[in-house]
Amino acid sequence: MKSKIALAFIAFILFASFTFAAPINVAVGATVTASHGNASGSVPGNLADGSRSSFSQIYGNNYGWWQFDLNAVYTVNSAHYEGLTSFYLFPQYKIYAKLNLSDSWNLIVSVTNNATISNDHTFAPVTARYWLFEAWSNYVHPAWSELELYQSAVPEPSVFLLLSLGIFMLFARKSLL
Repeated sequence: MKSKIALAFIAFILFASFTFAAPINVAVGATVTASHGNASGSVPGNLADGSRSSFSQIYGNNYGWWQFDLNAVYTVNSAHYEGLTSFYLFPQYKIYAKLNLSDSWNLIVSVTNNATISNDHTFAPVTARYWLFEAWSNYVHPAWSELELYQSAVPEPSVFLLLSLGIFMLFARKSLL
């Protein structure tokens, strides 16, 4: 009977005591290239600088794409698109990913009839190094602020779990003696 109670206690502690690490924006510091020329001071790299106050703007077309090289392979399960203002709204955009440069792009997110400048997307985990943001704008010179790509959260044991296991080990040792 005591062993069943002890096993139940251990199972409770193990499953109830895990916390999840805060998601990490793996796009910060990525190398970003754009489909065509950018406005002065609004380089593509601004989309991966970790600041929603900077932006990237390209000239000459209401369509454009930005490619992100994360410089390493990450497993990502959510993305945040941050627009600039409603004037530069992207009514349609797509997010693609691929593991190797020579691979074909895989569509991850497709948005049509978008009416907001900020969107969060959650999807099945994707392992990739390269990401592509493709957009169609209402304005001839599309501009936006940030693409954030979040690594899947990893469970971590909490301090409570470690203390509980230590206390359990003390009691288990006394009962064995």
